[in-house]
Amino acid sequence: MQGVHLRKYGVETKIPFELYEVNGVDLRTDAADAGADCTIMKDEGVENTCVNDFADEGKGYSQTLSLAEMQAARIVVYVVDQSGTKVWLDKVIIIETYGNASAQHAFDLDTASTAQSADNETRLATIAAGVAAAAAKLLAYIRLLARSDAAVETDAAAELTAINADEGAGAGDFSSQTDSEEAIRDRGDAAWTSGGGGITDILNIQALIPNAIDLANTATVRISLGLTNMLDDLPSTGEITPGTISIDRKAIGGTSWTNIVNGDACSELAGLIYYDEVFDSGTGYAAGDTIRITFKSQKITVDANDYEIIGSDGWLFHTYIREAVGAGVSDWDADERTVIRAVLGLPASGTTPDIPTTGIISQVRDITQAHNNE
Repeated sequence: MQGVHLRKYGVETKIPFELYEVNGVDLRTDAADAGADCTIMKDEGVENTCVNDFADEGKGYSQTLSLAEMQAARIVVYVVDQSGTKVWLDKVIIIETYGNASAQHAFDLDTASTAQSADNETRLATIAAGVAAAAAKLLAYIRLLARSDAAVETDAAAELTAINADEGAGAGDFSSQTDSEEAIRDRGDAAWTSGGGGITDILNIQALIPNAIDLANTATVRISLGLTNMLDDLPSTGEITPGTISIDRKAIGGTSWTNIVNGDACSELAGLIYYDEVFDSGTGYAAGDTIRITFKSQKITVDANDYEIIGSDGWLFHTYIREAVGAGVSDWDADERTVIRAVLGLPASGTTPDIPTTGIISQVRDITQAHNNE
């Protein structure tokens, strides 16, 4: 007998089986179910006694499973002699169900297959013809896409009408001469770099800010942004929006900034945005100050298109005001001069000797003479 039985899900069924003598050689033909010799397990669940006892079928036996017992994907029936002395070998019956989404096999094996009739052959021939037609259409489309001559518009009209009829309105509106990448190629590179909607200025923005600034009450220092061009003329004054500038100062060791220039308008020349400032003490600047410069809202406009250089958040630049050499240091007082003269070996007053005999000058002279063996 087969190892696994296929039965329809949820349908009462009868399973034939055989039993062997305990010696495993001869069939046991006179076995009887004592009422609890058959148990069933559904989908690896709890074992229960079968609803029906197995029936004697002559040399073999059968086990009838009810509709409820057949509602499982996997069913195992155990036929085990429960008497004190076994009279047959234990039997295990394995069943897999079909024909239901909850069955082991969802496909219904009871459904008859469709005959391969002339009608089916006709359908297959229709499908093959459709595939061939679609392939021919695809080849025609590829050939049309590869062409750029004027005659392609006439050749493509029928194909375009068919496409638009299937996919939407506007049959024949598409033109490969004007609506495709061919139009870009036909216009040429020069057309895209000579006005008519394209920016011709590829700009390099160069900050022209001194590394250090003198504190001078009259000299004007120009702070600027240079706009250099790689392709065309420098941006003109009419194209430049110069934006604003703010300048803040911070003293050496300071922890906060003090504003001096607040959002003043910058000026422009061809290729230049600038601001002239006099860094004088009267305005609030001091030697040693760190200077913070903020440019904001600079842009150029070409053919009514704005091209931003610096946004409203601004760009920060830093420089500083140099200190004059010796600035802020008072002259030596009398005690300091006395100490210095003593170190040098000079008398505190009177005539300075030609050759000092004490102090650092005398020591340097003695060491030099010793070195020269004088």
